[in-house]
Amino acid sequence: MFVVCVTIGATMSWLGANVWVVSFISSLISSATAVVAAKCSLKPAGSIFFVFATAAVGSMHGGSGPFIAFLVAAVTAGFCVVLRALAHLLGEGPLPGTLPMTVQHFTVRELGGHGLRFFIAPLVAGSLGAVSMTMVPELSHSYWAMVASVAPISPPRYRDRLTRSVHRIIGTLAGVATAAFLLSFPSQPWQLVVWVIILQFLGEMYVGRNYAFALTFITPVALMMTQLAHPMPADMLLLTHSVETVLGAGVAMFVVAFG
Repeated sequence: MFVVCVTIGATMSWLGANVWVVSFISSLISSATAVVAAKCSLKPAGSIFFVFATAAVGSMHGGSGPFIAFLVAAVTAGFCVVLRALAHLLGEGPLPGTLPMTVQHFTVRELGGHGLRFFIAPLVAGSLGAVSMTMVPELSHSYWAMVASVAPISPPRYRDRLTRSVHRIIGTLAGVATAAFLLSFPSQPWQLVVWVIILQFLGEMYVGRNYAFALTFITPVALMMTQLAHPMPADMLLLTHSVETVLGAGVAMFVVAFG
């Protein structure tokens, strides 16, 4: 699914789709992938990575075309599958006494409501992000609002969704501060790549334990990857990410409260 999302995003980029088209198509992808993830008990739950892949790639115009994007994504996904298989052969596997994964079964109505939430949240957040860009020309990357809107609504319980929304805001602002410190030093692209690897490792270590703390490391990863792809003034990058994340998390809280 991830490879398909990257290819769809690259196709929109190649066709020069505007921000409204990208937001709408990405919201449809969000709804469909969230339903599939829930139906098949995929982890992590929700559609955050699928939205990110579709909207981020779709927002970057002037790329190499959908075929190259598909090829790179497919090779990368295949490489990750091979790594997972090798890790299993080297001894990584279920610990003795580990309980089997619980599979949650949803009714058609529950899946419909689930998909609707994952369509409305990114669509509203992306629209607000697009409007904010017209009102404040310094802002950009409205898809960050979309990502921030779907991340908190993934947990199954109402209370956990609200908590995740608050964690998203607090953790992102802490991550922006971390990124501000790291980007304050002149860096070569290879140095940013090293930081991305280190921060990604730390984020994966803590994301299952404390979401807000993990975002302290995950947020700089997203910002540094953006800088590698399309460099821009660091202060504008940090401001944009903060504003769009607060917008998206606010939309998520509204959807949780009234959806």
